[in-house]
Amino acid sequence: MCIEDDEIADRWRDALRRENAELDVRSWPEIGRAEDIDMVLLWDEFGCLGDLPNLKAAVILGAGVDHLFAPTVAIPEHLKIIRLIDPSITGQMIEYVTLCVVTWTRDWDDYRQFQRERRYEELPARVPADVTIGVLGLGRLGGAVAQTLAGIGYRVGGWSSSPRDLEGIECFSGEDGLTRLFQQSDIIVCLLPLTAETEGILNADLFNSAKEGAYLINAARGGHLVEEDLIIAVDSGRLSGATLDVQREEPMAPEHPFWDHPKIKITPHIATITSPEYAAPDVAENYRRLKVGEPLLNVIDVERQY
Repeated sequence: MCIEDDEIADRWRDALRRENAELDVRSWPEIGRAEDIDMVLLWDEFGCLGDLPNLKAAVILGAGVDHLFAPTVAIPEHLKIIRLIDPSITGQMIEYVTLCVVTWTRDWDDYRQFQRERRYEELPARVPADVTIGVLGLGRLGGAVAQTLAGIGYRVGGWSSSPRDLEGIECFSGEDGLTRLFQQSDIIVCLLPLTAETEGILNADLFNSAKEGAYLINAARGGHLVEEDLIIAVDSGRLSGATLDVQREEPMAPEHPFWDHPKIKITPHIATITSPEYAAPDVAENYRRLKVGEPLLNVIDVERQY
């Protein structure tokens, strides 16, 4: 197999060889015989795929796969595209979203401002049972986040494109279900995959149907959000603010209005960070399966785009 030669390639090689000392892990573009390569590990550079005649599988190292379906990307039909499973990712996302939720529910920003102003003032308290959170996306990450928040005591609803049943979560689906979830939620958390259907799903129509003063957390993809609509919704008071770990263009241009907006928080796509040490067992197992002809794990459905 081969991996893009970047700043963490050495960590990947070391982690994979701890799983299987006999693994032949090469770095692109210094791969030796192209015919030897049957699996690649890559982020988003697909130019090498056509140069590897025996390539059978590609493991996508990033959390999202939406870039695979851009019109400019040509992926061979026979190639299996594999989603990376890093067990630490779920815990990281739970931690990030919970931090954002508690910062809002406990008025942390207001109390920090009070400290700067030397004001010793108590605000009306919100307890979890009084707060409704709507989670968009009930897959591996969204489902875990929703159930963790429910375990803390929040009222939690969840939306997915097709009907789901998740213990402790009020589940919605379809266009009407999405509107109903927005109408009842104090906090909206977007953890959807980015597909043709979910592109721009966070828009003026939904913001206008939202509970007044609701708060938005987007830790999925920048393409989900119509950024101009968010600014209008926040400035009008329809939404009380937002925390965005993802943006349409990363990094944002210096003149982007999000930088200076007092009610919009930005983090640089760090809600989850893939760790080679945690993810290597999953990659090594799939490589073993590839070699012996067993079905591969976590293969992406090209038609559904996730």
